[in-house]
Order: sequence, then C-alpha cells, then structure tokens
Amino acid sequence: MGDETYVYPTDEIKETILYADPVPVPGSPRFTEGILNVRGSMVAALSSRVVIGVESTGFLKEDRIIIFEMGKEQFGVSMDSVGDIITFQSDQVA
Repeated sequence: MGDETYVYPTDEIKETILYADPVPVPGSPRFTEGILNVRGSMVAALSSRVVIGVESTGFLKEDRIIIFEMGKEQFGVSMDSVGDIITFQSDQVA
C-alpha cells in the first residue's frame, strides 16, 4: 500500500480477485467499502488504505481484493497489487 510492502500468511487467503466496486452499506464503519458478491457469497470489502492510514489515490487496473477465509467467515481487503507468493521459514521473519 502506498510505498510500503506487506506480507500475510497464505493459509487464510482463499483467493485474489480484480478490484470491483463494492456496494456501499449505509451506517457501516469508515474502513468498510461495502459488500461484494463473490461466487454467490456476500463478502464484506474492507479498505486497507483506511485501516493503515494511507491516502487513497483512486483505483487502478492492478488493484486487487484479497479474499480471506477464517473458519466459515469470509471478507475481502482491497490492495494496490498482489505480488509473488514466497515461502519463508518462521525464523526468517522479523
């Protein structure tokens, strides 16, 4: 996001999709962009930019939404882009 690179364990990532405009939900928290229909499931779309405090620059064709699956729950998080999948050992991560 912005000039920063972030990593996340892949065991809770279901998939990445191209950015699509979520349907806004009135009264939802500021970090909630809205909801998406992802293969027949309603998924909350959250803004990583709002959560980490990075100003929005608008959306580009490289923007993605990462769909996380935790138990039976799913949610999406918007990202500027998604890079390669790299495997690290736990002692390699600071």
